[in-house]
Amino acid sequence: MLISIIGTSNSIIKGGYVDALSSRCTVVNYSSGRNSVLHHITEITKNYKRILSSDLIIIDHSVNDINFYHERVKDYQLHVENLYKIISSTNVECINILFPMRQLSSSGRVYCDHLKEKSLIHGISVIDLNDCGFKAPHFLDTVHLIPSIAYYFGISLLKFIDKEPSNNFGSGELVFNPYEFLGANQLVEKVVPETPQAKIGEFSNSLRTEKYIELERENVIIFSDPISLASISYYNLVDEFASVVLEFVDKSSESNSVSYLLVGDKYYNETFPEIICCVKIFQDLQHSRMQPPGLMRRKNKETSLLSKLKIVGITCFAGEDVKFTPSGFQGVEIKFSNLLSDVEMMGLARGLGKKDINFLRSAAISMHEYDTDISKRLAKIVLRYRKKAHKMKSIVEGED
Repeated sequence: MLISIIGTSNSIIKGGYVDALSSRCTVVNYSSGRNSVLHHITEITKNYKRILSSDLIIIDHSVNDINFYHERVKDYQLHVENLYKIISSTNVECINILFPMRQLSSSGRVYCDHLKEKSLIHGISVIDLNDCGFKAPHFLDTVHLIPSIAYYFGISLLKFIDKEPSNNFGSGELVFNPYEFLGANQLVEKVVPETPQAKIGEFSNSLRTEKYIELERENVIIFSDPISLASISYYNLVDEFASVVLEFVDKSSESNSVSYLLVGDKYYNETFPEIICCVKIFQDLQHSRMQPPGLMRRKNKETSLLSKLKIVGITCFAGEDVKFTPSGFQGVEIKFSNLLSDVEMMGLARGLGKKDINFLRSAAISMHEYDTDISKRLAKIVLRYRKKAHKMKSIVEGED
């Protein structure tokens, strides 16, 4: 099974649910931490044809929406629903995972219910882990489960996927996508002056390889016609940050500009509070003029040294609804009623030490004669920590 995942930090945390899925499935992970749904839209727009070959799409965005974006980005719900429409057009079944928060406010609960309703309307299934009853000891921090618990959730999700093979053939079609991604190769053609030449570079990490355009101080990206800029993807070296000036045309047709510090670590897709009718992009090295983008409420880095601006690409939005034919799939709410009791039974909230792993190994062996399903689940957790445990491999593979 080929699974495409477009998520945030819960979908990249080491030892989490994605690692469990990867033990049985081929996973292509387009996730990036601390981003809005404009990251999801950017990734699915860039990789639409590739994602069409998936057997399953998994998304997560609710935690960041609640904490940072849905009340602070103009027309944010339009972006959310457009994302769901694009997914529906792929004819690939999708699961929207609403990861739990240690303290979910009443307004956050209302927003989660809203996402569930919208997902189901567009044939997207939903898992709301806020309904599982997790408490403070189950969390790594305010918005991430302890990795061993997240890993066990991944094992439980695998069991559901195995139980429910997809025989759906959708009728979806993407007629018009109002979003457009302009990558480094397209942007370099719009740089003036040509000397000094803007450089095309490349970076890689465990999830992605991306090209970026590195602007010299004199370089300006100029658009012959104004673009409707929704977000900018960029790359910072460790302990460095850059600045960007966006010159735009306001309603009175007068040029104006806004300056931002881009302080995201490594790869990041920066969402702006509202669409910017942009005509020029360049870098200003006068640190005092910059304002940090406030959406993520991040602290400024303490260095005053600005690095060169490295733009991976920009996402434009035409301000319209996605035009599409829906897949016709029936989304369902997927419940994991026994997840918390399983976690408590295995002591996963404590984290797994050597004694815990030995206990799970013994339990997997002793349970194999009576309940092969539980035995396999326990063996998979042991294999997460002891990849060469041959007895556990034989249990998982169904060998005597």
